[in-house]
Amino acid sequence: MKVIENSKGPTLDQIDQQLEEVQMKLIQAANQHQDCDALTQQIMDLRKQKEKVQSRETDQQAKLHSLDEINKLVELHKYGLVDFDEGLVRRLVYKITIFQRYMEFTLKDGEVIRVNM
Repeated sequence: MKVIENSKGPTLDQIDQQLEEVQMKLIQAANQHQDCDALTQQIMDLRKQKEKVQSRETDQQAKLHSLDEINKLVELHKYGLVDFDEGLVRRLVYKITIFQRYMEFTLKDGEVIRVNM
């Protein structure tokens, strides 16, 4: 199974801190009747960056949840199966692709297993 790596880049807390600092600078600049366009653009860029990080973290949490489910199933059946378990297959396998000489099983964690025929 794949390991989900920690992403590089700022965290939500760091972005929030930067956003707060730039907003304070914007307020000061506005009070001093200075040009605020660059600070406004910086705030918009930080908000977009924050949305991307939130989306990435949500996706990562969903993948971790899926991996937890798969690990529970593997632990439950760690001594092997005697009979075909359709429910288990449906919970582990995302798709099966059949080619002329081999089949590919794509698991829900993204791993691909290739079986020659």
